[in-house]
Amino acid sequence: MNPLPALLLPLLMLCCSIPSLAINTPLKVTVLSHDAKFIGDKTEGVSVTVTRLTDNQILAQGKTQGKTGDTNRLMKSPKQRFEQLSTADSAHFSVELDLNQPTLVRILIQGPGFLGARVLSASRDLWLLPGKDYQHGDGILMTLQGFIIDTNWSQEGTTVTVDSLVNLLCGCPVEPDGLWNAAHYQLQATLQQTGQPIARQALTFIGDSEFRATFQDLTAGEYQLQITAFDPKSLNTGVQTIIIQID
Repeated sequence: MNPLPALLLPLLMLCCSIPSLAINTPLKVTVLSHDAKFIGDKTEGVSVTVTRLTDNQILAQGKTQGKTGDTNRLMKSPKQRFEQLSTADSAHFSVELDLNQPTLVRILIQGPGFLGARVLSASRDLWLLPGKDYQHGDGILMTLQGFIIDTNWSQEGTTVTVDSLVNLLCGCPVEPDGLWNAAHYQLQATLQQTGQPIARQALTFIGDSEFRATFQDLTAGEYQLQITAFDPKSLNTGVQTIIIQID
């Protein structure tokens, strides 16, 4: 009788009982503001969540940190296929995952943090293979689209002055004839009561990404003030609604 099968059986059972070893898998996520630069510290970054789709287990969480990147490389130079857009200090989120098999994940981004409850989100589903370098180049490059609008208002008699700061999601400035040319932007302030518009004014540029509109002859009461910004070329859009009380 050949004793070899009897000797192999325990060895095979031992091998089957040993879990496959996890392999270090580097992952980087970068987030561009559409038609602009990387979203990072300047606007409080973008939160990143990596979830394994088979069981919804969160594998990693963090936030993009760093600078907005090289303006010339991102906005002025012709782009070649596979050309890296980010620099060493460009905003990103990096993590080392331990994977023991091909893993289908969902990367959810939410931001920028400056927007608070108004953050925008996007997601991407993709496979990750153990040991492969997903930090190469720009890593997993994602995009959020829109404007940040930050509005203040003041009252003098029956007149209300509205001042709105409008920037790209990366915090990049907008101005007439600038790199982000606000001359063709459509910016509007609308006063509403009980959800119905009662007055509209275009906002005009007054300097340093700041725009102004004025409403006159207002009666006392509570109003909803809605500011909208639209770029008909990039299709970037921003909206902010606040409550104001006229005395």
